[in-house]
This record gives sequence, C-alpha cells and structure tokens, in this order.
Amino acid sequence: MVCDWLVAIESKNLGSDTRSQLQQKMQEIRIKLLDEQRNLQSLATDDVGLSKATVMSFKFR
Repeated sequence: MVCDWLVAIESKNLGSDTRSQLQQKMQEIRIKLLDEQRNLQSLATDDVGLSKATVMSFKFR
C-alpha cells in the first residue's frame, strides 16, 4: 500500500521539497501502522490468549 503511494508520488510533477515532505509523512504513517500492528498482535496473544502461531497466521497487509 505505502509502496503504491511512493510510485504515485514519483510519477507526479512535485517539487523536491514537497515530495520529500510527503514521503517523510508517509514514512511516519507507515511506522505508526507497524507499531499498531505489533500492539494488536501483543494484545491477541497476551490478553486474549491466542497462540502465537494463530496470531502470526493473521494476514496483515
């Protein structure tokens, strides 16, 4: 998903400053989403009691 955005950005006629700012913001969003995914996986194993194998089988995209 994020990679698709990067390709779309590169195909646009954006100034280098605008492109850099947009790429930085997208990277921040990506990091937040990965952190949230880890938090959800932790909740599923620790609080809900699902096995680690079950949690890892979830398809996070």
